[in-house]
Amino acid sequence: MTRAVYPGSFDPVTLGHMDIIRRASRVVDELVIGVLINRDKNPLFTVEERVEMLQESVKELKNVSVKTFDGRTVDFARANQAQIIIRGLRAVTDFAHEMQMAQTNRILDPTIDTMFFTTSLRYAYLSSTIVKEVAHYDNTDISKFVNPIKEKVVEALSLKANDFVALSAGALGAAQKTAGVLVKTLGAAVPGHMDKEQYAFCWIVDFPMYEIGDESGELEFCHNPFSMPSGGLDVLLKAEKGEIDPLSITADQYDLVCNGVELSSGAVRNHDPEIMIKAFELVRLGEDDVKAKFPAMYNAFCYGAPPHAGIAPGVDRMVMLLAGEDSIREIIPFPMNKNAQDIMMGAPSEVTQKQLDELHIAVTAHEEE
Repeated sequence: MTRAVYPGSFDPVTLGHMDIIRRASRVVDELVIGVLINRDKNPLFTVEERVEMLQESVKELKNVSVKTFDGRTVDFARANQAQIIIRGLRAVTDFAHEMQMAQTNRILDPTIDTMFFTTSLRYAYLSSTIVKEVAHYDNTDISKFVNPIKEKVVEALSLKANDFVALSAGALGAAQKTAGVLVKTLGAAVPGHMDKEQYAFCWIVDFPMYEIGDESGELEFCHNPFSMPSGGLDVLLKAEKGEIDPLSITADQYDLVCNGVELSSGAVRNHDPEIMIKAFELVRLGEDDVKAKFPAMYNAFCYGAPPHAGIAPGVDRMVMLLAGEDSIREIIPFPMNKNAQDIMMGAPSEVTQKQLDELHIAVTAHEEE
């Protein structure tokens, strides 16, 4: 049986790659595609994503499999008991480099030969680098260069006529926030999509205790720094020792949501000074910092406090839902405008000298130099 390996980065998989794979699969009994793990490069797709794309692309080719490798191609070929290394040639300029590599591999292992496939003329210009450069620009269609996946997307999402799919890309946190706003905005805009005649409640739990700050790039508190971490002191000590990722720590926080609107927010208070200090140490703040920034709370808890929790209901939001309104501005008796002015009450207004005197307040102006 003749076994061959076809190594490459495949970032992304192009129609040129697939042309070589199909033709090579007809020549050998078994073809193993090797996805290179190159830690010196900054790939567009992760190794896992590239393997998944290749597996989907070659699933009709029964004698083709996909694996990853890290190191020399000849070692990968030897490990898979392959006699042939498959390489593609797009132009004459590729041959000089490929010939050197083939001769080197032959010296390293005389039992392994290199077989070259010249790329079909319609794909001779195509490379992963070109695809990435073209895709870098907005509104560019790259479907001419890669395997079309429209049918696979339709099947995976069970889409039918008039369905709508939106994609949110970017940093994970930003993409999630964008997707949330998109769902809520579009859902409210589509007639009949959201049933305002029912009240769908949901408890939101498992809030992350920490996150990586967008500006600092370091570990920061995600929401409420005084919430009790789920697991208490034990999980904080494990994170400090490097046994677990601090980003995996959740907080005992909970929100009550109805029809996509946050009605109440609460948490179990971190009432133990030792746990509080340790939680702050993970974000580079020591005991002295906590005492200086939050003296009242720290001192109170040092006297001893029982475990306690609380929740703050948003009554105005509840009334908004009951009234069938989309904004709390519609149900607040005296709403303020964007300048924080209450037009109905005429507030804020000019303060008289008599009012200032009653409160022993003096207004002074700095003289301009």
